[in-house]
Amino acid sequence: MSTTPIITLQPYRQLLSRTAITGHHKLKTVFLPATLFVLLLQMLVGCASQSAGPADSKGRRLDLEFKTQMTDHRYTYFEIKRGTLKYGGGRDGAQMEAAPVLQLSTEQLDAIWAIIDRYDLMNAKGSFLGKGETATYDLTLNDGRMLSHAIHATDDKVPGLKELHQLLFDYQATVRYRIPELETHNKS
Repeated sequence: MSTTPIITLQPYRQLLSRTAITGHHKLKTVFLPATLFVLLLQMLVGCASQSAGPADSKGRRLDLEFKTQMTDHRYTYFEIKRGTLKYGGGRDGAQMEAAPVLQLSTEQLDAIWAIIDRYDLMNAKGSFLGKGETATYDLTLNDGRMLSHAIHATDDKVPGLKELHQLLFDYQATVRYRIPELETHNKS
């Protein structure tokens, strides 16, 4: 006969009871300071993360999440945080899981920002829902100054998304597959 430990939730039941939630003084004394501490910690971490990582030649930082779904069920997912490009393809891309590929240089960040600026992607309007005939894009940008912008777009309805996708794909392919002609292209 196997003995399985019995876990009781008795101490938590009183805490979660209706009287505890509606005004029990212990609840106020424990959770209010803890909540304030967590909020303060999140603010400090948020401020620190905004200043971390390399910048382009104009001093701009970039956080990016970019998921693409092709109609033939190919997925890619790119993430840039603190200057590190991460990539996931196939099932990983579909699940928005990415592995580090490379630390972006100032020149590479300049090339990414050139596309963002040329097509005004920080202000671009996408569509609310829908799948495209060839591709569906979901892009979230943060410029490091707390300005964020998210775009959902299909096919080529938001100019620049396909070009940005190709640039990021070339960066990861250069590293992962050591393709000489892409290495030359990416250096320029």
